[in-house]
Amino acid sequence: MIIELLVIGTVGFVAYQTYSKIIKDKLDCPANSSAVKGLEKQEIKEAIKEGEEKVKISKEEIKQLEKERKDILSGNDTNKADKAQEKLDAKNEKIKELAELEANLYDLKALSDLLTSSVSGFLEVFLVVFDQQNSKLWHFDFYRLLKRTPSNDLKQAGVSPDQQHQEWLKWREDNKKYMEEKTDELFKDLKERNKELQEENKKIAEQIKNSNDPAEKARLMEMMSENKKEIAKNSQTMAEEVSKLKKALESFGTQPLTQQQFQAKADSPNLSSFKN
Repeated sequence: MIIELLVIGTVGFVAYQTYSKIIKDKLDCPANSSAVKGLEKQEIKEAIKEGEEKVKISKEEIKQLEKERKDILSGNDTNKADKAQEKLDAKNEKIKELAELEANLYDLKALSDLLTSSVSGFLEVFLVVFDQQNSKLWHFDFYRLLKRTPSNDLKQAGVSPDQQHQEWLKWREDNKKYMEEKTDELFKDLKERNKELQEENKKIAEQIKNSNDPAEKARLMEMMSENKKEIAKNSQTMAEEVSKLKKALESFGTQPLTQQQFQAKADSPNLSSFKN
């Protein structure tokens, strides 16, 4: 019996040391993000505010560059094609920067959620006991398991925690009608933008039809193509977000749930999502 316990203890110690010294720093998780490593709790909160501001500014700059590009193409400058390309290149660089900013912001928010979760105290004690030298909470890859609760999934899909039970009841009563109404509510701006682009393309198509200038036709066709790309991107965004909302609501099932039963299920870690 003693020998078996010694073997188990030795295997456990070796496994822990292997994880601690070799594996954990190679995990693809927020804990290893350069935007997060070494930050204290208050610094994470400050970094989130700063990151949100940077994302907002970056999106505005992208919109401005796109407006300037379209203004150039609609003008009569002899070098408008080259100038428009410069704006397009600048816009694409900004889009890459935005993707990086959003990824860093996601990592910061993931760890912030973990640090304020109801089980963070237990995990902090666990790490202090078993890892004196590296007792920072975010050194373990539990963040996804804890963060992915049905309640957080609904929150990310646009349903505030205090409204989730009522929203689920509406969905349960008539899910098709609910999804249609929710799509109109959540994506009003994108739907209006797509409508504007479609109307603009109708006018452009008429201009192409009435133009005899090959260069002018090429310019107009490029504008139409860019509009179609934006419409497709907006439509894809809406479809993906609606799918997330539907999946989050379906995770509660269709059986009757009281407010208390619903909340208990909402706050339980979603183990199936952890595998994803």
